[in-house]
Amino acid sequence: RCGDLAGAPSKGAAAAALLSTLRDLGFVVRSGERTPLGSALQAGLRALDKAAASTPALQWAVVAGAVLLGQGLLTAGRWSASYDDEHAPVDGADAQQQKHVRVLSRVAALVPQCRRNGAWRLLLSRDVLAFNSAVRLVQRAISHSIQTAGLILAVSAADTDGLAASLVELQSAAPLECATSDAAGLLVRALLAEYAARGAGCWARVVDQANGCVAAPAQAVRDAVALVDAVLAMAACSDIGVPEGVAADLRAARDWAQPAFGEALE
Repeated sequence: RCGDLAGAPSKGAAAAALLSTLRDLGFVVRSGERTPLGSALQAGLRALDKAAASTPALQWAVVAGAVLLGQGLLTAGRWSASYDDEHAPVDGADAQQQKHVRVLSRVAALVPQCRRNGAWRLLLSRDVLAFNSAVRLVQRAISHSIQTAGLILAVSAADTDGLAASLVELQSAAPLECATSDAAGLLVRALLAEYAARGAGCWARVVDQANGCVAAPAQAVRDAVALVDAVLAMAACSDIGVPEGVAADLRAARDWAQPAFGEALE
């Protein structure tokens, strides 16, 4: 489990490589003690466990979310006026609802293994697409750090007999198959935009379109809700340098969107 990431090796050379990755990402110091960001990551992983949604792929999504929080990128704020969509502000939504839609769709963009499935039929969003680019950069940085640690392990190993087993173990723990796409973020944005505009019944109005272009849309929303709770648990850790108000924005957004999420999860 990454510093307890489920599925990660608990000892040996492969565990040392993952510990090196956590150090590179700022979650632990050289002694192995957690940094404030590492403690926030632990809080996020515990929230995921509490939601009974803890899978290796979602755990690595929480790691990416922690990095983005630490960099001040996972917020409800506008990145740039130029990213406002043709359809923004969301029809029927006031400024506060627009913030809710923005931050929740960004968290949903962390959902792993959610793919576009056929011709895209939901509205696109430049904000979600831009944020998804940041998510992918972080995911690549995590994967590259693990691969670099594995390379160092390979060239410096004294125990060549156990090297192959350690590298296989490291490969199985790495998030190489956990990359995200923009599908979940766009799906959640479409759901919440419909909820802001027309209220109850939003999922029934969105799911017909979603079924044709998003693989397993209900599961994508379920995973997004679990990640919202995990990110909120991390953002509530006040000593990690998260911009002021992020936790409050997330909590308010989650409470506002609960009826819409409830429809999708019935």
